[in-house]
Amino acid sequence: MKITEFQAIFQMIATIVGIVGGLIAVNKYFSDQKEKSKLEMEKTQDRTSLEKQRIAQEHEKLQQEHKKEVREWQKVVIYKILMKNSKDSLDFNSLLDQYRIEATALPDIDPNKSEFKEEELRRAVLELVGSNVLELRENDKITLK
Repeated sequence: MKITEFQAIFQMIATIVGIVGGLIAVNKYFSDQKEKSKLEMEKTQDRTSLEKQRIAQEHEKLQQEHKKEVREWQKVVIYKILMKNSKDSLDFNSLLDQYRIEATALPDIDPNKSEFKEEELRRAVLELVGSNVLELRENDKITLK
């Protein structure tokens, strides 16, 4: 074989190696881009998930604050009713009836909501008893202290 034949074969091998190297580089580039895209998508999903959790926590916090405000409002209404009847004690059912009348007279109050249920009013009464504002007597009678 002549040197020129070796040079031609060597050039062909070098060309093939260059092409294979280029293909490997292109493959590496696209696999890196795919991995980068996948990581970005995971970050976006994580941010979305964290955002949903934050929104859920804020919603829960707002609901708790609303419940607290409603409970305080209930206590004021109960106290107001008992002040009107300060000479007499009221039984729970009378208090409940007057409470519903007072509450429905206010704007933006929905009488079908849970704050009008008997259990909710009992809880507010018990909190006022625990605060030494009210006194429970025999036969479910309630008076101011």
